[in-house]
Amino acid sequence: MGVQFYQATACSTEIDPVEILTVLSTDSIRSIDHPKFVSGEKADEQMREDEPVIGVKMEGETKAYPLYVLSAHEIVNDIIAKQPIAVTW
Repeated sequence: MGVQFYQATACSTEIDPVEILTVLSTDSIRSIDHPKFVSGEKADEQMREDEPVIGVKMEGETKAYPLYVLSAHEIVNDIIAKQPIAVTW
């Protein structure tokens, strides 16, 4: 099975602020500011073949951010191809 890519699309939805329930205070979930990566071979040993990730490819450099990690942290601040990026979930 090969890698599947999904194109992100923009959408707009109106939300009534009264419907928003705050369960955590601001900054309760810490970002990952210095992510550590493993080789593709090591990732194959640690992850299922169908494990969802957010993939970023810029100027020939590719990185994958597993959703199981992003679900716990919600944001990763990283650098790819000498450009700062924020990966969010």
